[in-house]
Amino acid sequence: MRKTCFILVITVIFIMFSGCSNRVSNETTVSNETNESNETTVSNTSNETTASNETTGLSQDQEIIDTFNTLVNSKPVDLLKISDFLVNNIKKISAQNADLMLQGYEKIQMQSLPSYQDAFFDPSVQSTLLTYSIEELQQNQVKETDLQKLLTDAVAVGYKIEAIEGTVAPYVDYGYYAQFGALTTASTSAFYALMKVESDNPSQKDGGLLISWDEVLQRGINFEAFLKTYPESYYYERASMHFEAYQELALNGSINVPLFEYETNVMNDEAKTAYTFFVEKDMESEFAKLMKNYLTLLEKNNFIKTSEVESFIDLQK
Repeated sequence: MRKTCFILVITVIFIMFSGCSNRVSNETTVSNETNESNETTVSNTSNETTASNETTGLSQDQEIIDTFNTLVNSKPVDLLKISDFLVNNIKKISAQNADLMLQGYEKIQMQSLPSYQDAFFDPSVQSTLLTYSIEELQQNQVKETDLQKLLTDAVAVGYKIEAIEGTVAPYVDYGYYAQFGALTTASTSAFYALMKVESDNPSQKDGGLLISWDEVLQRGINFEAFLKTYPESYYYERASMHFEAYQELALNGSINVPLFEYETNVMNDEAKTAYTFFVEKDMESEFAKLMKNYLTLLEKNNFIKTSEVESFIDLQK
């Protein structure tokens, strides 16, 4: 039953990812061409040519992108081979084509995630994994040779090991993408920097809030700034979903750490302090203005979630 739940979660995540990756960007052009063989290709954006390749009419960028596409569309997919090629060649191409390579890799990495998770979901494997702490697993401090390989293989292709709802499995590690920030365009670098924070320090897990209320507000500001700075980014819609999620957290809290106590509807004291400090800052931000108006309304209602407060929250959805 737990395996089924995890597969459902990953399916939903992939649908969100796929739905957002079709945005047209003025910075890069990605051709996610679906043909009869369902291949995914990355189109070279560079018009550069080199003297050594004049006879073939192909630039170094084009040769690298062509090889990358061949690897991505090989069956079965060898994610480790694709990752090794990316790591060794991304520095040789333009920033625009580096963007495209990362976009292509992230798509194939998401498609491959369920198969990597299946290996962890095997009952005998899962029971052994659960004898170790998450820190031991993340540092590969296990005795079993087969587990060492399982963990090593997952990390090598850009996954990280997490324990969610009592089950250990690999998930996308955005630190993998952030390491290439200096080789990509500004918007790609900025997006993956934001995602690395999410990956390293998730805001929620098992319905609980894992970060402070101050951090909830700051992350909302950070994603809003990205949206304002890069309105034509390939990652705009994904960043927008993260911003909306933080706005919802700021207005309501999480399931297990609500902004208002379930029995009394009184606002969380720590949140009250954090919000008061936050609105005192002089920030040119629509999110900051929203929170200032929200706090003014809460003060009027003695920091109790009244019908008036609920109406305000509903208007932001």
